[in-house]
Amino acid sequence: MLFFIISLILGVATSGLTTYFCGLYNGIEDIYIPILLTLAFFVAWSAAQFIITLIMTLFINTKKPIKKPSKFWLGMYNYMDAFVLTVARLKIVTTGNEKLGDGPYQFVFNHRSNFDPMIASKVYKKYKPLMISKEANFKIPLAGPVIHKAGFLCLHREDNREGLKVILKAADYLKQGEYSIGIFPEGTRNQHKRNLLPFKNGCFKIAMRANVPIAVVCINGTEKITSRSPLKRTVINVDLIKVITPDEYQGMHTNEVGNMVKELMLDCINSYEPLAKEDMVIEEIHQV
Repeated sequence: MLFFIISLILGVATSGLTTYFCGLYNGIEDIYIPILLTLAFFVAWSAAQFIITLIMTLFINTKKPIKKPSKFWLGMYNYMDAFVLTVARLKIVTTGNEKLGDGPYQFVFNHRSNFDPMIASKVYKKYKPLMISKEANFKIPLAGPVIHKAGFLCLHREDNREGLKVILKAADYLKQGEYSIGIFPEGTRNQHKRNLLPFKNGCFKIAMRANVPIAVVCINGTEKITSRSPLKRTVINVDLIKVITPDEYQGMHTNEVGNMVKELMLDCINSYEPLAKEDMVIEEIHQV
């Protein structure tokens, strides 16, 4: 929003100066001229900011750890996020957000599409969720350096030692109280329309170490975006099912917490589209 406002202010100012010094406005019949110029300069300034940002990201080393998230780059991510979701023509319908307080939270989501983290970031922007994401996403031009500086955490799936470091760092962010953490326990996108993939239950250690609530969220409809966007609008449901308080998971094993969360998500998925009995089988959950 900040960068949108900057582009709009610069567009109006540049349009006004151009209209005045070039003598383009001679009466009410010429009112369309500054309006068209404002639109043109708004697009131009937005493009200029994009190019400048792209150049800036070329000097960011995504392998160098950051001391703390950058508010500037988190704002840049939110700006890019809003732009992409607007172009994709999504209608996001949310429920259950009244269950949330001040935070912070560990948000857990099911995973169907690459759009899931962007939608989650937009819906829960107030809580500044820092997503835990796979290493490959940090190698994407422009987006990778931005999410790195914004404080998103890089998860090396095959390196348990590095995985522990991510858990500890995420828990530390939660303890500080300024940021929330977002994670997808399935570990990867679920290519099937129904059910859930086995959970990586080690992720629940984050909330348990920081002693914060776990916000269980179900996202539905994102798997349709790529086949519909941008010609057709896609309705996305984001339902906050339950907030599990520290008192509720006190003394539980991560495996038990994972089972609880998975049952909640399956019930929500079933409410979107009733599942056949053979689809209701819950895979064995393994401790990570």
